[in-house]
Amino acid sequence: STLPPTPNPTTSAPTPPPTATAPTCTTIDVSITLDKYPLDTSWEVLDSTTGDILATSPPYDETLAESTQVTSICLPPGSYSFVIYDVYEDGICCQWGAGSYTLLTSSGESILVFGSEWIGPSETKMFTISSEGKHDTAYMKYRLYWMQNNTKLFIRINLYANAT
Repeated sequence: STLPPTPNPTTSAPTPPPTATAPTCTTIDVSITLDKYPLDTSWEVLDSTTGDILATSPPYDETLAESTQVTSICLPPGSYSFVIYDVYEDGICCQWGAGSYTLLTSSGESILVFGSEWIGPSETKMFTISSEGKHDTAYMKYRLYWMQNNTKLFIRINLYANAT
């Protein structure tokens, strides 16, 4: 008796290497340096198209006075508004401490918005995140205050930027 022929082994096509896909969101660090009254401060990030609130600040209490708090959020491509609030409508700088805020990519490569002093209940800054990972801001300003022996040093830098 003869044995049946051995079938030829079959091989499947090699698995193609994974293709790089664009990230579904960009990680943003919201850095808030609080003034002497952190209970007065809160913030939120809104979708500029829908007005939906996408992120809000954690509650800040008096133990966090004059400290820097960082909250990481992840945002998909789109247009956004960062709104920071102060209950007493005097911002977070400078009479009651050297507070400030900065939104930057977690890699630290791009500053999206920053500020410190405003008059009124809130300040709003707009920014965009593109699908290519580029970021747009229309206007940014920064103030640095230094106080020693009742002497103040004020530095204001105004930056006008497009995609970074």
